[in-house]
Amino acid sequence: MELYIGGQAFAAQQVKLLLEKVHDPSASISEGKVYQSSWEPGPSRLASIAIGAGDIDCVYHFALVELLETISECGSEEAKDLMSTMTLGKRLRDISDLPLDLAV
Repeated sequence: MELYIGGQAFAAQQVKLLLEKVHDPSASISEGKVYQSSWEPGPSRLASIAIGAGDIDCVYHFALVELLETISECGSEEAKDLMSTMTLGKRLRDISDLPLDLAV
């Protein structure tokens, strides 16, 4: 079984190992960083998670590419600005970036 994340295929075992590493406090993930994953479709709610009080360093979204396309086509200017701020500031990233970030 494979899981497709951002158009990239991952074996179920790979995803399981990555998720275990994210939740393992002894894992060697950029020490002191806090990550969150989300399915949230609302830009304002994503902003409250990604920017919020600054407790979370990065949010990985399961459908960021599709969400950005949708907001680009039919979102308000405020939604477009929020998404731009979060993605350019690297507070919001696609879930397909997670394996690369974990490997660092």
